[in-house]
Amino acid sequence: MLMSVLYYTSLFLLLIALFGIFLYRLTFYKQKKFESYYKKGTNAYLNGNHPQALISFLEAMKIKPTDKGVLYNLGLICFNGEDYENAENYFLSVLDIDPKDGDTYYNLGLIYSETGQFEKAIEHFNIAINYYPDDSEAYTGLGLLNFKQENYDEAIQNFSNALGLSPEKWEYNLYLAKAYDERSNRTASLEDIDKAIEYFERYTENDAENEDALYKLSICYAKKGNWEKSVELCEKVIQINTAAVDAYNQLGLAYFCRGKIEEAVDMYKNAILHAPDFATAYTNLGYAYEKLEKLEDAKTMFEKYIEICPDGENTKDIQERINSINESLNLQ
Repeated sequence: MLMSVLYYTSLFLLLIALFGIFLYRLTFYKQKKFESYYKKGTNAYLNGNHPQALISFLEAMKIKPTDKGVLYNLGLICFNGEDYENAENYFLSVLDIDPKDGDTYYNLGLIYSETGQFEKAIEHFNIAINYYPDDSEAYTGLGLLNFKQENYDEAIQNFSNALGLSPEKWEYNLYLAKAYDERSNRTASLEDIDKAIEYFERYTENDAENEDALYKLSICYAKKGNWEKSVELCEKVIQINTAAVDAYNQLGLAYFCRGKIEEAVDMYKNAILHAPDFATAYTNLGYAYEKLEKLEDAKTMFEKYIEICPDGENTKDIQERINSINESLNLQ
């Protein structure tokens, strides 16, 4: 009898040991499989293969459905794919696990900004800043949202904070320049124009062939009446891109304001050559022809503007211009 008890006890302990080994191996196998999927997902994401990254992280989530890293990466992949609904859900799941994750609040701020939920975006950017006050990207996200809402005072403040935290990030100079430039359109402040010029020039020291920055810098100089510098910058833009229609148009304005009407005509024609539906260039060319007393040509350009923009902001004024030209031609 005793031997029988010992036998069954030993058998029971053996079964427990074998079951323990089985569970250990199963857990070990699952962990290795999870790590494999996670590594594949990370590598695919870093190599720009987001569909494969999505597949790998979803497989990893089947093994560990509440893993913070998996959920966070799935949120990033969905955000980059503009699948904002799923991205939001994944990031909210991250906050369920770690409600103090500042990066996740920042990413949610980006999602709400992209989807037009501006109040929620501001709230989440500010929470991100509260957790990570030295994170320049959170200030930048908030500044870009302020800029989108045309709240240039706060945009300037947030971009300034971002630049102060990360002066090596040259793009922050561009953001500040654009904010000062837009504010100057409202305030007509020479100080704002000077600040815009300062930050545009800082940015172009690092990116000397950025068409947008150079063009906007030329506009700032034009606002100050420095037509020579405006012309120089527009010519540089055209050297970079011979089809830069805005630069041709701005050159035309610069020449027109300096009394070089024939040169202005050439620039407006170049703009139209590269962009046949560039309505503003037709009106500017019409004004130049008027200055040269080529009224028929001026009338043709103004009529072309109305053809392109029948309901345009300036259509009524342009029609009155045409009527005035008709009266002058009839008198002749």
